[in-house]
Amino acid sequence: MVRLKAFGAVPATAPVLDILSLNPGVGDAKGVFSYVGYKGGSEPGALNTTWLLKRKSDGAWRVVTAGFNDTSALLDMSKAVYLASAARALAGR
Repeated sequence: MVRLKAFGAVPATAPVLDILSLNPGVGDAKGVFSYVGYKGGSEPGALNTTWLLKRKSDGAWRVVTAGFNDTSALLDMSKAVYLASAARALAGR
């Protein structure tokens, strides 16, 4: 994400930030971020969520990533997304 953020500052590759922000993964209902970039992925037993975030309050950039893996059973996706969202919320403070 740090490298993708750097690409966003170069005219030839700047659209990468627009692409990352198309799907925020989880909405920002409280509006604490001025930018939310997201890349995630899943398959049975695995989930990855990664955000590139810019806080409105001070303009600080943050990266939050959470990965879940269970080789013996399907993940409870609602619990995994809840935990990842809670970690992202902490980055907004």
